[in-house]
Amino acid sequence: MAGHYEHKSKSGVTRLEIILLIALVVASCIAGYAWFGRQVPAPTPAEEERKTITIVDSAGRYVTVPWPLKRIAALTSDSAQVLIALGMKNAIVGITKYAAGDPWAPNV
Repeated sequence: MAGHYEHKSKSGVTRLEIILLIALVVASCIAGYAWFGRQVPAPTPAEEERKTITIVDSAGRYVTVPWPLKRIAALTSDSAQVLIALGMKNAIVGITKYAAGDPWAPNV
């Protein structure tokens, strides 16, 4: 039976490779739907009226800050790029020295 799947086509691809490729594409489509197809619930009135938010910092401490955030310090160039991509470039008030010279970095 294994020989049946080992037959190579004119392009040199075996039937087993084609079947595995199709299975991979189907699995990727299912995973993408499961990931992006989820509905995000609308915020409740209590969440919309929130004045503060509590986060856990890198040391494991709980920190309560005003919400929505108006000033942000980007401690890594990656976080600065994410903030800029989210349209929050004007909220960045501090940036790591390693990203300060980059053309995309805000002047702070």
